[in-house]
Amino acid sequence: MRQLTTLVLFCLLVGAGFAQTSGKPEDRAQLERVALGRAQSDVWRQLVALPVKPGLSLGAWAGRDARLDRELRLWIRSLPRTGHARFYSDQSCDVDIQIDPQALRDKLVELHKRFALPVTSDDDISRTGRDWPMIWGGGSSAASERVEAKPPGWEDISLEGVEVARRAAEADAFASLIDEIGRLRLTASRSLQEFIDSSEGVRAAIVAAIEKGAKVKVTHGADQVCQAEARMETVDVLRIMNDVFSTTYRGDDFQATDFREMAISAPRVAVVGIGLAVAPERHRLANPTPQIELDAPTWIEKKIEATGRFERTEPEPIALPGATERARLIAADQLRTLVSDLAIRKDLSVGTLLMYRPQLKDDVALFLSGARVVAVSRGETEDTTVVKVELSLRRLWEILKRGLTPVETDPSASQPADPPEGRG
Repeated sequence: MRQLTTLVLFCLLVGAGFAQTSGKPEDRAQLERVALGRAQSDVWRQLVALPVKPGLSLGAWAGRDARLDRELRLWIRSLPRTGHARFYSDQSCDVDIQIDPQALRDKLVELHKRFALPVTSDDDISRTGRDWPMIWGGGSSAASERVEAKPPGWEDISLEGVEVARRAAEADAFASLIDEIGRLRLTASRSLQEFIDSSEGVRAAIVAAIEKGAKVKVTHGADQVCQAEARMETVDVLRIMNDVFSTTYRGDDFQATDFREMAISAPRVAVVGIGLAVAPERHRLANPTPQIELDAPTWIEKKIEATGRFERTEPEPIALPGATERARLIAADQLRTLVSDLAIRKDLSVGTLLMYRPQLKDDVALFLSGARVVAVSRGETEDTTVVKVELSLRRLWEILKRGLTPVETDPSASQPADPPEGRG
């Protein structure tokens, strides 16, 4: 019964957090897109550092083949958020993404088989991947960050950097389009790639014609990855090949009949190449000097952990995802107690502050609802599910600061000013 009461109370608190959130739906959607993009970027930064085998990181492994790197990035960019987007009353938003190590291993094995890199094997990935942790990426956004002249999520990139990323993505898209065109069948036994590579002059003529005739669409993603899509109708590809064969090709390996055969058998769909690029680091704008918080608690850059234990009492079985979520909520309620006891200063705890600033309670409940599952195990029986969760405390401090009175101090003064008031 106590577990049920805990779950109900906690869900009501989370619901209250949503009820207090204001803002237009389109503004909320943009906040979520930017936060999701930043969460995807956070996931990417963690993934590229993972070891594939001794001396070889996942980032270095993928970087050996542009196609592999592109496919891995596209997969990361397709990941949906985990759980709900958390919209706070100060018009900010948090989004999380979780990747299970097994899902990551399966994806990498699939990519390895497609691109057949000689430096690794499926066993390397499966064996090393057993030690990979649960991957969590988080992203935040705020309405105050918006810069109208730049794409959402690119606020800290210079306008020149935005343009550099666009041009690089277009170049990558053209390279990808040419690769895709090369996979088309020229005859039953030969691919079009063989004709493209028949001479430097032929390749140069084909590339120039494709770059001139392809339709390109560019989007700047909120994850600060620029994506370009280069598209060309198959009939236009055939026209280019015939023109280059007639005007540039010199040799006997290919005949006009080959292209007539291709015109009959080629699929009647457009050929598409996807290109990705990011702005070079030199185009990232320096962060403005942050306000120094002399009296900030020591815990704001730390994490707290709790373990939830759910024991099934109903006669009907509960699938592992459902049992995991119930255990997570139980653990999150334990986090609530830990958070309440955190000291803001010597004579002021989080729980005490919330007594005097009840308007912050909804945001704190919403913050607690974002508890991340970092480990799941069975208990002594199959009816017991044990879940370990954690929370980073930086967002909590951003919430609590709104209930404190800031006091400016003179850095040159010999004595520090009194700390912020806790009761307003």
